[in-house]
Amino acid sequence: MLERATLIRNNLIMAVLFADVRAARLQDQLMKPSGLQSPEEVLQAIGILPAEPSTSSTSMANDLADAVRFRCLKMLTSALKVASLPEDCAACKPEEMAAQLEAAIYAGFNKTNKKYKKRIQSRVAQLKDVRNQEVLCKYMSGAISAKQLAKMTPKEMASHMMTSNEKNSNPEAD
Repeated sequence: MLERATLIRNNLIMAVLFADVRAARLQDQLMKPSGLQSPEEVLQAIGILPAEPSTSSTSMANDLADAVRFRCLKMLTSALKVASLPEDCAACKPEEMAAQLEAAIYAGFNKTNKKYKKRIQSRVAQLKDVRNQEVLCKYMSGAISAKQLAKMTPKEMASHMMTSNEKNSNPEAD
């Protein structure tokens, strides 16, 4: 009886947490009639939903980790949804790019600990920084992969901005 109640609770938590992602994916599916996948299959493919619902004692920890990953995915998606992207960047889907970046960051830690959360917050801050949209454009256009962006230091991400500022401030140095 307790296992059944736990399973029902877990399913309700998952349904609530992933409602936004499911709605967005379903909306995309309505636009494309071929190659339809269920929302659960999409979430399983990007590693957010487990393939089989677990009934073990670790299911609560897995649910919490999934909830943290989902919140981080939403933060990254909002950081990538910028209206003023150049034309070559605008064709990319922020949801997919955010999922790739979150998966690359998670692969580096294999758990949702403080370092994982700090890395996500750092990437969100760098991607939202209006003074350094070069990193955002390079990522959205594919010049920087999700794996590269996940491992870049803040200094590496800011160096592009610093380099261009130095060139602009000293045009006649020679």
